[in-house]
Amino acid sequence: GGADARGAADLHYEFSAGASSEPPVLLLHGLFGSSADVARLRAAFAGRDVISVDLPGHGRSGPSLAKHAAGFEPLVFAFDAQVDALAGLLDRLDADLVDVVGYSLGGRLALGLKRTHPAKVRRVVALSARLAGLAGDAGPEAAARRADDAALADRVRALDGQNDWRGFFDGWYAEHDTAPKRGLK
Repeated sequence: GGADARGAADLHYEFSAGASSEPPVLLLHGLFGSSADVARLRAAFAGRDVISVDLPGHGRSGPSLAKHAAGFEPLVFAFDAQVDALAGLLDRLDADLVDVVGYSLGGRLALGLKRTHPAKVRRVVALSARLAGLAGDAGPEAAARRADDAALADRVRALDGQNDWRGFFDGWYAEHDTAPKRGLK
């Protein structure tokens, strides 16, 4: 089958058709990534339908115009909103059941999708995904994860201008050396 790139709602995705009767594979990238980061994984699922998604605000996916009450962060970046957007995309694609492979943030979203929409997800492979802090987790590690997530969000909100962003990403990818290296131009 061929591959094409389409947008559904605000989510950009790429679909590769396969001849297998197995459920499609949904590939989810990590924070600050895009579907290009998981493109090499397509070959591992030769013969199966594969859906690669640019998560909200990543790659070619745009953020929703809906805003949090505070008015500064698009609602679509909230964890549950991202999970619901993925479930909505699966509905629009008539993908009743999928296997999900996610890296980092994508792994957390895969687990969130399995938790909130269990009938849609047969299996999850979560790579480098910290599970602490998912809804329903009230332990001390979860509280620390939520605090780390909030600190990162504050740090990103404070970035102003290309040099700030360049410095941030240089540091981010140096710290997370398993992720693809990117340079801002």
